[in-house]
Amino acid sequence: MAPRYNPSKWNKNKYRKKSHNCYSYFLNKTSRRFERACKKTKKINRRLRCRRPQPGYAGGYPPITNKKHYTCRRMNKRMMADNPLIRKTSKRGRCGRHYYKGAMVIDPNPKPDIDYHFYRQDRDGMWSHKDAWGPVTNKDAKGKLIKDPRQAARDYRSSRGRGRGRGKNYSIFCGYYCVPKDKRKKRMSI
Repeated sequence: MAPRYNPSKWNKNKYRKKSHNCYSYFLNKTSRRFERACKKTKKINRRLRCRRPQPGYAGGYPPITNKKHYTCRRMNKRMMADNPLIRKTSKRGRCGRHYYKGAMVIDPNPKPDIDYHFYRQDRDGMWSHKDAWGPVTNKDAKGKLIKDPRQAARDYRSSRGRGRGRGKNYSIFCGYYCVPKDKRKKRMSI
């Protein structure tokens, strides 16, 4: 069974909101250690940002320094290094009882930055996501409920569009995934 859509779990605690991103939301996994590290960082230097989990870190990959390495193939490889039990599927593919569905997209534009983003299918069949340090939502760039991330509005370049308007256009759809429900079968690292 897929996770229940519960934005307050992710949005209420300001340190969880700042230390968890779309990847942790896709994995449906929180970490108090990440929250404590974020709180400690804020006490030391208010200008420092909390670190958030990135695909590949738990699998031993270094941070991405070359922005051209943000490709579907490479991000998939990094995600699978962290979580070998995640598997690719199709829109109509069934994931099985102990899995739920997720999706990955990429913004290939070098300005402001090439970037990736994850979505998660919830128990009600709709999809939701979490912007890096922003809130969890089940709405796309145009403010519509997400029925399918492949068909959703993913262009956040316009400040008039819903969302944060940070110049992202996740125009490349990388695919659907089956993600294990069991938190012990998933890894992430900052």
